[in-house]
Amino acid sequence: MPASSTPSASLAAQATARVHEPHRADCPWCGSTRLRNRLRTGDLRQYKPGTFTVDQCRDCGHTFQNPRLTFEGLALYHRTVRGAPRDQASDALLALRAGRHRHRSAARAMLRFGEPESWLDVGTGHARFPATAREFFPYTAFDGLDPTPRVVRARSADRVEEAHVGRLTDPRITAPLRARYDVVSMLHHLEGTPDPERNSTRPWASCAPAVTC
Repeated sequence: MPASSTPSASLAAQATARVHEPHRADCPWCGSTRLRNRLRTGDLRQYKPGTFTVDQCRDCGHTFQNPRLTFEGLALYHRTVRGAPRDQASDALLALRAGRHRHRSAARAMLRFGEPESWLDVGTGHARFPATAREFFPYTAFDGLDPTPRVVRARSADRVEEAHVGRLTDPRITAPLRARYDVVSMLHHLEGTPDPERNSTRPWASCAPAVTC
């Protein structure tokens, strides 16, 4: 007689189903339906339940998670569990991705445009990038936008001057900020959004090109 699934397994399946959006058959950047699978894996950092699939568009080359995480899913996987096992190799890769050297390189890319008066960092988190960029642009006013209260703590730590809690697609957040900034940076932001074109910086940067790394 086949063993029935345990209640805990059923609850885990329901929980992971809630954290993913429906699978999409087209590229979120160009709309092409010519997709191919590049990666399928679990959570290699905190070993939480669930599977992550990465697809690539054969036409424009855009690589994206499919299905993407919902806002609830992003909160779940970004939440660190105290005492949970960690994978050292994954942590090392993430450290390279968000490391100080990467931040310095992104900030240095703007030097040839001169020093901007105002700069908004989208998805800033603890505002480590603005803190690093200020080394190159000491007279620039850096503000931060993030969906979590981390940006408020970053303001308390003087890493940003203004802290805005919300999302780039929320008109209540974006309306008062539009055209205020010379530079808008989005380091690692677009790949975590369901509609990267809608979240692009084109409506945002008032006069200088935006850094999108």
